[in-house]
Amino acid sequence: MRFVFENLYANGFFVRTLNDVMIGANRRTQKHKNLIDYLCLNQKKIFILAEHTSFRGLLKKIFDNKVGRIVECYITCTLNGIKWRQVVILKREDIRKEDILLCYLFDRGINERDDIKSVKCYKILDLNHFYARIPQLKYNINEFDCLVSEANVVDHSELLHAVNNMYSGDAYVKPYSFDKRFQNNKDFSKRENRAIATGTWETLEEKKYLLFKEIYHLDCLHPMRKELYENKENWKEQIECLITHFPDDDIEEKPSSQNMILRWMVENRNKIFINRQQHYYQFDMAEMYNNYRMAIIPEEIVGLPGIGFVEAMACGCAFIGKDSYMYRELGMEAGVHYIAYNGTSEDLLEKIKYYQEHAAELEKIASVGYQFVREKLNGYVVARQFYKKMIKNARTGVNKSEA
Repeated sequence: MRFVFENLYANGFFVRTLNDVMIGANRRTQKHKNLIDYLCLNQKKIFILAEHTSFRGLLKKIFDNKVGRIVECYITCTLNGIKWRQVVILKREDIRKEDILLCYLFDRGINERDDIKSVKCYKILDLNHFYARIPQLKYNINEFDCLVSEANVVDHSELLHAVNNMYSGDAYVKPYSFDKRFQNNKDFSKRENRAIATGTWETLEEKKYLLFKEIYHLDCLHPMRKELYENKENWKEQIECLITHFPDDDIEEKPSSQNMILRWMVENRNKIFINRQQHYYQFDMAEMYNNYRMAIIPEEIVGLPGIGFVEAMACGCAFIGKDSYMYRELGMEAGVHYIAYNGTSEDLLEKIKYYQEHAAELEKIASVGYQFVREKLNGYVVARQFYKKMIKNARTGVNKSEA
């Protein structure tokens, strides 16, 4: 039985891609690299289905072929500390029925094509925080044997149910974990008695999010992040807001010329050379978390936690999040492991003001939360549980290709 990654070398959740290297994107933490680390540590082969490139624009045309993808794969693995001898590149016809194939919901990938039925194995789809675009999957979501996400959206998501409320496969909650650089390095009493707010918010494109807008009547995934961003000066006594807008408003050149050649040049410059989150990655998140007693990483309205909440807790912050199944189903208890609020800015500010005046209570929550993520949500534990569960599912279940 082989664990196969679709386009691992082009997936920013696992590696720093060649496209990221070229544009200077410094994503210090690849959020799911813990699974690769687990496989490498246990001397397991890393099988990669190579089907597209990480590049955009003109470079995509150069690399998006059999030879180009192989070259990109091996260079990327080398840059990310993955040894060549552990890597095996596969073609579609190499997939066996006893294999496990892990796909990700991105703009490109096997999950967006009608030929998913042709892949005869146990197929996993990681929804991650792109799943607000899930209407793309309405014709083939049932072809996957397991849906994976950071919270139980299969049971709780209005959006998922609107697309397909008859999903009959497995579901697995794979929480975020923290990278080793996220350490608790500063005494709690010496930190600023405020909350730090991190993350990005995005104004959603109409075509990709039609169903989302019909259900939620919003134009962004993170309404609380947007509210904090717009009120950063008004609430600065309680919150240090480092939330940014995606993409950075002033970073892309607009192709104003009517000349087709000039427009093509500008569009490809934007695709190839622009790091669209350079403001967000310009500071050290681990260092920032260590400067504050509390942290807010507002959730997505579709029912997923913010990526950084585990990292903040691992740095010793008391995390402030919604009173939600997203945390309860991980074993986190409101008032014990984290500070819960009802999702409104009024209640959020009220909670922060209360704990600014009750330092002992705040420090206890931060300490208990810190111990929880260190024991339960460290990278090795999360990766091991996921890997073993998927192996068990594949061995004991019947994949839909055979049904």
